[in-house]
Amino acid sequence: MSKREFLTTDEVVTRYRGLISYGTLCNWRSLDQGPAYLKAGKIVLYPTDSLKEWEDKNMKIKTKTKAGKDGRGMESNT
Repeated sequence: MSKREFLTTDEVVTRYRGLISYGTLCNWRSLDQGPAYLKAGKIVLYPTDSLKEWEDKNMKIKTKTKAGKDGRGMESNT
């Protein structure tokens, strides 16, 4: 039986390199959105396996790009 690992809210912010802020995680919890979490009293913990599931569910993969005249995906004005 493997030991389940948890991250604090600050550790989740670090995991996503600050792209998801502490405030955003708090807002998502109040709206019942975002990754699954466990709340024990005042402590909020995010199971790492649930974070991975949330990442997989929300991953967007761009499969086809539409290049413009300049080859970078944009029309050139020059």
